[in-house]
Amino acid sequence: MKAPFKILYSNDLTHIECCVSPYRRRGETFRGEMLNASVYETAGLGIDVHILQPGMGWVPLWQSKSLPPEKHWEWTQKTYHVEKPNGYIQYLLDGGDIVADFTKCCREKQLMPFISLRMNDNHHLDKIKQTMADYTQLSFCKFYYDHPEYRLETATSSFRDRGQNWAVPAVREYKFNFIRELCENYDIDGIELDFMRAPYLFRSFETTSEQREEIMTEFIARVRRLLDETATEGRRWLCVKLPIDCCLLDSIGMNVSRLADTGVDMFNWSYSYYTAQDGDLAFIRRLAPQAAMYVEMTSCSSLGRAVDRAPGDNYEFMKTSTEQFYTTAESIYDAGMDGVSLFNFVYYREHGSAGKRGAVGEPPFEIIHNLRDREFLSRQNHCYFIGSHWQDDGPLPKAMMLLGQYVNFMLQNVVLANGTTQALLKVHINNPEAGNWEAWFNDHPVFKAKDSSVSGTSIDGKVLIWDIPLEFLVTGDNNIEFRSEDIVLSVIDYIELTIRRKK
Repeated sequence: MKAPFKILYSNDLTHIECCVSPYRRRGETFRGEMLNASVYETAGLGIDVHILQPGMGWVPLWQSKSLPPEKHWEWTQKTYHVEKPNGYIQYLLDGGDIVADFTKCCREKQLMPFISLRMNDNHHLDKIKQTMADYTQLSFCKFYYDHPEYRLETATSSFRDRGQNWAVPAVREYKFNFIRELCENYDIDGIELDFMRAPYLFRSFETTSEQREEIMTEFIARVRRLLDETATEGRRWLCVKLPIDCCLLDSIGMNVSRLADTGVDMFNWSYSYYTAQDGDLAFIRRLAPQAAMYVEMTSCSSLGRAVDRAPGDNYEFMKTSTEQFYTTAESIYDAGMDGVSLFNFVYYREHGSAGKRGAVGEPPFEIIHNLRDREFLSRQNHCYFIGSHWQDDGPLPKAMMLLGQYVNFMLQNVVLANGTTQALLKVHINNPEAGNWEAWFNDHPVFKAKDSSVSGTSIDGKVLIWDIPLEFLVTGDNNIEFRSEDIVLSVIDYIELTIRRKK
């Protein structure tokens, strides 16, 4: 049977101590009541599956037998001379069980509890020999510390290299023991194996594509058998979280069609930190027609600049708007996907560096139910956009450095409908002195920004705004081209096309 769910909601446990919320003031450490509140606030919103991500996947945040909390804390104290545990570890030492509490809350609110375990999360591991901050108590563990030879690369501490090598059987077994405990001891409806954080598992120069595929297919098949063996009533669902960039799949041994045949029920496709619209969803859908597929959306549509040198969330980011959620969801459904997945949804709240600017507030929980309704989505204004990301191979940010330089961008999966009244293009740049550009929309010249007589053209600080004639729009991919006539350097940070409709 195909998984029937439409809305998946990820509860990344670390947000509780990262964000200021109705149930946690700034500076407070974790308490069990905070976890309960993080589940209760999602009840009655149209969410089918509530997925808890208990930490980084290295230290079990439950009453584990394979790594008991007392044993982990004893090692932490001895190795790093830490005076007291963080709130999560203290809760376990006091006898609490985060996974048990979570499943109980989900049952009370008629939500299906899943646990998402990160398979090779690399957060903080570059500091394993240096420091022990609060959050690294959830990343540093004896197994990783004692086996530098298992790391993908020991000579560098880059995010890509500091995870463990999944060609080593002991590395896979360490994770599988945690999965076994979760399946045998807790009332969960499913497991998500998170290979998105981080999608680096093998030394490519030591393994072939076939070897990687065999290792990962066997591991995931083993998890499938475990879920079946421990199920007491109905099916226990198996979800795999993967990077939406299909170019990475071979390097981590993921043959999606074969995994679906092996028993993966659900694939959760992620852009990592962002809501985005540039994935080849139609191609991904064809990889496994029999499986349920979801595409992840988050609170962030574009990344800004760092405000200080503090670790963690020290950068500005553009929050995903309601129109962007609705437009992206409609594109996901139009590509044949089965539903949407929400991650980092609570990060509209205050969090991160004190120097960050911008409005903070409560997450837009009220929109979640509308994400189920395709007819509702089709009636809304649409917002297509390209944001700035961490990845160095993305379309943005893009420097305009030379007089006469051309740049091209593609807005994908645009949907046109009756009742369209206006199309508005916005381009965010970082230099208010720039903007003397020529531009084309689907090969039609639409403006020359320095010419103030052009109807509909305005320049407002760092945002260039133009009306696009409706006859220039096409369903599907829309091409935008700029040519700079500036003699000053500028950087394009963000591009947005809003299509307004009669209500």
